[in-house]
Amino acid sequence: MSKAKKVLQEKTSKSAPARDVLFSNTDKEVLKNSGKPDWRKASISEIVSQKEPLFKYRLYEGKVFEPVNLEEELFTNFLPPFEAFDGYIEEGLKKLKTSPQLLSHTEKREKAKEVQLRGEFEHHIENIISQYDFLNNDNGKLIDSLRDGFIRKSKIESPLGDNGALRLISVYSKDIEKNISYFDLLFIDFYHLFIPSKHNGLSARENAKKVYADRKNHKDSVHKYLSSDVFEE
Repeated sequence: MSKAKKVLQEKTSKSAPARDVLFSNTDKEVLKNSGKPDWRKASISEIVSQKEPLFKYRLYEGKVFEPVNLEEELFTNFLPPFEAFDGYIEEGLKKLKTSPQLLSHTEKREKAKEVQLRGEFEHHIENIISQYDFLNNDNGKLIDSLRDGFIRKSKIESPLGDNGALRLISVYSKDIEKNISYFDLLFIDFYHLFIPSKHNGLSARENAKKVYADRKNHKDSVHKYLSSDVFEE
């Protein structure tokens, strides 16, 4: 096996729930070398005999994400002035600062799930990831990660339940030589506009239009409230 650093990334099926890492010989491994996943190059005995992995939580490309406002996608993750914050946003950011492990699982220990590229919002999801691919000069790497199942979503819950949850969107990878799994924060979906859902009798699309109309003029960046020192290098 090559001595070059190998990064194992898990690809789940479109119908199966996402798992953080693979330790069962019934699972499929994807070994990502030079951007070309090939699970056959990984030693099954090497993988299944590993100890529980160490998890590390980082910022994607080592920096706090840039907010975007995409009118054609009814998506924004800009923030209002602090005094106009919804309570769940303030509380959610506080929790993330003290518990970055929420990138990999919720407070109820629900594991981060694969962002699935299908259904009514397939192109919508891809277009938003494409914008972050462009901002990070990734030349399609993030799109490949999305299609291969390595973009994950978790959430920070609030007393309001699912309607008051921050969605955390991360890139998942694993260094199999060091047995370290990484969750790199790509962006936060503050308003549930990345993967819209039905609410209060409105369809997912109708609700997205309403929420976006209420939020589209926000101008503040998350940089004011989230710094890199919360995360590992």
